[in-house]
Amino acid sequence: TNCLCREDKVGSDLELYTSLRNRFRNKGVVNEFVHNHFSNATFSIGIHVRAGNGEGGDFERKGRSISNPDLWVQQVRSLIQESILTATTNRAAPVVYLATDTPSMVNRFRQQFALINVPVFALPQQGRLEEGNGVLFGESDKVHNKGNRENGDTETIDQDDDDYSSCLRGWTDTITDMMILSHADVVIAAKPSSFVQTLPMSLAFGRPKHMQRLSNVYCEVISQFEEVLHGEDKEWIEASPTMQCYESYDDWCCNHSTWIKFHVTGRMGHKKVISKEFVKFPPLEMNLESQFKEYKGMRNRTDNCPRPRRGRAGGGWKDKCLPHVW
Repeated sequence: TNCLCREDKVGSDLELYTSLRNRFRNKGVVNEFVHNHFSNATFSIGIHVRAGNGEGGDFERKGRSISNPDLWVQQVRSLIQESILTATTNRAAPVVYLATDTPSMVNRFRQQFALINVPVFALPQQGRLEEGNGVLFGESDKVHNKGNRENGDTETIDQDDDDYSSCLRGWTDTITDMMILSHADVVIAAKPSSFVQTLPMSLAFGRPKHMQRLSNVYCEVISQFEEVLHGEDKEWIEASPTMQCYESYDDWCCNHSTWIKFHVTGRMGHKKVISKEFVKFPPLEMNLESQFKEYKGMRNRTDNCPRPRRGRAGGGWKDKCLPHVW
């Protein structure tokens, strides 16, 4: 096969992430939630929404924010209803678990899924910041839970009140979301985020077939953009998203292309075209040479060595070959 992914990676990932899930300090909370909400349901859907909660910086410049949250949630609900709910032979309602960094997303999803009688759960104690105040671990130099030290103060590092407990709580809440997602019968990445492409996706794909309630165990909501002409200029504007679902890691990596192209506003207010891929692998039908010409987010310094662009033209110490052969 000419696929760049290797199936044996699933085995090593499954071993690592299963071990981490079994050792998680908040394992009791996770197991109790799964028992109370997932066990008796027809099947469970875990959705992760990285909406930013007002985060700026690189998150905003790369067009990752949601311009119309109400419409977008409605579109996501319709996609799930069409692709998952109508595809099951058992018509009993499933349950949804929502992991998100934005408080208002919880109510939006509950309102939309109430229309089809599907309950939406979220852990109430999750350490989300108030609406519009950013995320716990996000924009550079704006991590909101650094303990009691402020403004670069290093003199209180050994004082008793500098225990960084808020940072630890934020980390625990975040990983709890990740662990609960991994128990869902189908995991859905509603926005591009590596948060889901690690432990949740790997454990979903690694679940034994006889324990799978659904054939497709992982899905991604893929943003769509339409080319619009303004005289001689063209612009890519957001359209209704689509959803792709996968049965296996090989299916996810080898059988689908998720390249998207869109306009974002640069630092100086100018618009520029961004080309990127959700899955992070080049389409199989493209050779490397055409890959680097078409998608400016990649560069090739040596034969068969695709690299991510990082900062200045000369690259840096992080400018390494991407691990296409695991």
